[in-house]
Amino acid sequence: MEQKRWSGYSRYLVLCDKAGNKLSGNYYNYQDYQTVVSVIERLSKSDNTTYTYNDTIYNRKITASEATNIVTNLEVCKWAKVNEKIITVANQLGLRI
Repeated sequence: MEQKRWSGYSRYLVLCDKAGNKLSGNYYNYQDYQTVVSVIERLSKSDNTTYTYNDTIYNRKITASEATNIVTNLEVCKWAKVNEKIITVANQLGLRI
């Protein structure tokens, strides 16, 4: 099947495989992963030093260019060194991916 027809969860499972032991491949973690990706997408579009999530203000741990690279890699199911910053953001938000 063509990659553009994969579901979001299918893409997540492929990323889990490519990431080694960095991501867990269960559905509960996928739901948190979706939240983290939406935050990273917002970070890619702004240069503010802080951001909010659930009415809590956080200091930004990744740059806008890193966030843009992460989003681009995720769209094509590519795991690169910069993608490890997803885990940093997830830990900051208290989410498990």
